[in-house]
Amino acid sequence: MASSALAQAQAPAGEKAVCIAGGAMTAQQFMNARLVDEVQIHMVSKLLGDRLRLFEHGVPLNLERTRVLESPDVTHLRFRVLK
Repeated sequence: MASSALAQAQAPAGEKAVCIAGGAMTAQQFMNARLVDEVQIHMVSKLLGDRLRLFEHGVPLNLERTRVLESPDVTHLRFRVLK
């Protein structure tokens, strides 16, 4: 399902990057299919949604942190997926 959704998004994007947004379940589908080059996580101090853990039920990813932006309300983390 993730590869089909990615193919549909890439068709009109051509050579441009495609971003996938969603919750933990969506991210897990793409990460488990090894279709992710970069992961951005935005952490807030409130519990939202169904509280799924992003990395709990997936294939192990080798991540390299490339950016951290902090504020009192949110922390933005960016990682590159090492192949």
